[in-house]
Amino acid sequence: FAHSNGLEAAVKAGFVKASEKDSVYQFLKDSISNVNKLQAPLIRAQYSLNQSESEMLENWVELDCLCEASLTSNVSRRASESQGLALLRLCFESLNFEKRYLIVIDSFRKMIRPDTIPNSATICTVKGHFAPIFGFVCFCSNISFEV
Repeated sequence: FAHSNGLEAAVKAGFVKASEKDSVYQFLKDSISNVNKLQAPLIRAQYSLNQSESEMLENWVELDCLCEASLTSNVSRRASESQGLALLRLCFESLNFEKRYLIVIDSFRKMIRPDTIPNSATICTVKGHFAPIFGFVCFCSNISFEV
């Protein structure tokens, strides 16, 4: 389920008929629209240039909390967390980012605990959602958002 973007659940619930091309096409079209409206702004918001490590971390936490509040389905929330945490783990262990980015990533990783509230100004627990993590990874990798 974590990688189907809800398609498996939609088929199982009968909203999408896998045997009907138009049904699958409409689901994919709606999914692209959803990504464009929900995830793209969260990804783009990670492209904040000239910020200190603490500002980058604060921005990231804010975006993660916004993503948590925006995902209305438990299935999509869990999938986003699963994908985000897998990407974060891979990047921290495998990619050669600038030291300041690794400091931010490590700080963010340490905040991801179900019983931890990051600071008094934040009212949600850091979960590690995919869109903000993907945006941060792209930013750290010097990948243009306009690609």
